[in-house]
Amino acid sequence: MDAERARHPVPVPVLRFAHREESRTLGRPPVASHALRIVSHVKGAELDSLGERRRRQCGRAREVLGLEVGDVSFDRKTITFRPNQWRRLKTATSLRAVPLWPQLEAVLRAYVFDADRPPSRLLFPSYRTGEETMLTDFRKLLDTVAVRAGWQAGEIRSRMFRHTYCAARLQTLDQGAPVSLFTAAKELGHGGEAMVRRVYGHLGQVRHRAEEVEYRIEAFEDKLKGRLAALRGAV
Repeated sequence: MDAERARHPVPVPVLRFAHREESRTLGRPPVASHALRIVSHVKGAELDSLGERRRRQCGRAREVLGLEVGDVSFDRKTITFRPNQWRRLKTATSLRAVPLWPQLEAVLRAYVFDADRPPSRLLFPSYRTGEETMLTDFRKLLDTVAVRAGWQAGEIRSRMFRHTYCAARLQTLDQGAPVSLFTAAKELGHGGEAMVRRVYGHLGQVRHRAEEVEYRIEAFEDKLKGRLAALRGAV
């Protein structure tokens, strides 16, 4: 047996580990909290609501763009990600209900119940084909806002909103204690905490504990100073 093993040795596997990098966020608190408010002055209320929705929620881009109006419950204060005719969900754990945070609720209420908004099933519909379809690409709209806010075209993309949400969520409190990684991972649609630990969980240099996910720029006026003055002048 030993002679047989010597003639046919078992190869020893070589373990290779990918280089670990943190994903980019808009920061916490994000300057974008004020910067992207100019969206409403650039492209109207629908993009403003979409921008707020992307920054204050944990969905993947297609999950958010495929939301229907009925997925938003102002009574239960939740948003439900479920498969529908517009798009599927990425994994089994992507089916979930997440909190409708007060700051986001105020934006969505004004958008959904706007008398000038045409009736639709989709929360953010596109009518480019003449019929209601799912919006699939809003990069040019992001570039329009980003450039006015001081970034370069192509620098701000939707994935950064998801990462920013997670970083902000991890700084919230749950019944007085820091929110658990499990809760944050569940809201992101992950089946475990590993992805949050490895990629999303960077808090930045500014820490601000709060009971809810919110971007109150007033709490950081002293730190942002001249940048905010320049952005307000751009509106």
